[in-house]
Amino acid sequence: MRSRLRDRFSVGWALLLLELAASRSLRAQALRGQALGQQDQRPVAGALVYLLDSAGRPTDRTFTDEAGRFLVRATGPAEYSLLVLRIGYQKWQSPALRLANRDTLDYRAYVPESPVQLPALSIETRRQCRSAPQAGATIAAMWEEARKALELTELTRQRSLFQFRIVRSTRRLDRALVPVEEEEVDTTTLTTYQPFTSLTPESLVAAGFVRDSEGVAIYYGPDAPVLFSDAFLEHHCFRGMVPGPSESSLVGLAFEAIRGTALPDIAGVLWLDRQTAALQYLEFHYTNVAPELADQAGGRIEFLRLPTGAWIIRRWWIQAPIRVRGVRISADRPRPYGYRVRERRVLEVLTTDGRRVLQLREEP
Repeated sequence: MRSRLRDRFSVGWALLLLELAASRSLRAQALRGQALGQQDQRPVAGALVYLLDSAGRPTDRTFTDEAGRFLVRATGPAEYSLLVLRIGYQKWQSPALRLANRDTLDYRAYVPESPVQLPALSIETRRQCRSAPQAGATIAAMWEEARKALELTELTRQRSLFQFRIVRSTRRLDRALVPVEEEEVDTTTLTTYQPFTSLTPESLVAAGFVRDSEGVAIYYGPDAPVLFSDAFLEHHCFRGMVPGPSESSLVGLAFEAIRGTALPDIAGVLWLDRQTAALQYLEFHYTNVAPELADQAGGRIEFLRLPTGAWIIRRWWIQAPIRVRGVRISADRPRPYGYRVRERRVLEVLTTDGRRVLQLREEP
């Protein structure tokens, strides 16, 4: 039997992705509402809202818009409850709500405004990397806040609410990370923005994050569904991480493959804002690969909350080893390898009808 802490890490919510697609057209019952702060009664934007059945299982999920509004659909007439999760705040659950056949219930959720206090990292929490069931309350609290941001990012992508003006670039570096070719750069506008596509969590766990394709190594990065999947959590351990002096406002949740993992994997840190508990970025590097191929291989994913409450990947890059053309093997140069860096960066976010939501600073 899984422990209560393991249940906190478990993300059975991901099963909704398949269930919702199959059942949405059959639904007639819905719960339409607005989330407001208990004290100031202002709209709560960007909160995760789950519709739970009488056994506590999620039947639908969404997130609130900038006016705090939401709509979740039920699978049939029954008793349900709402679970509201806000980044940096305590969770809230409604009393039982009865939905009749073909009923749409209007409901106002007055959610608490008690902020979550991320626990201080003890020496033991920072030193020992533990699997989810033994990680302890401190790591569980940090993971819960990171998971909220990851789920919001994935839900925003699925709903296709925005257009994105992005810049795409590719550059090649030698082993000293010096550019060896002119950078390829282009700017485009997309209605669906997915900076990169990973494999399924089960596939990555079973065969590794680096694959051979006709003699060429393909390096896969982790997307949001991979990171909050049960498969990833079961095969990685976690510990706290303290940043350097220049980033003292952050606190890190480090992860690595559990002992005994021989396949190529990843290790990294999810960095959260110490005050707001909001996920800022993920850094990762590859493990269990030949050192001469991966001493600088890794990537970074930066997250951003929009004014509407939606979440996006602001910037993503991955640096993977490649064979450098025209470099011959010799006694003083035995490894003719360099790196290819692929990057995607958002410059502007627009509504589907072209209204500007946010413009980001263009970096040189």
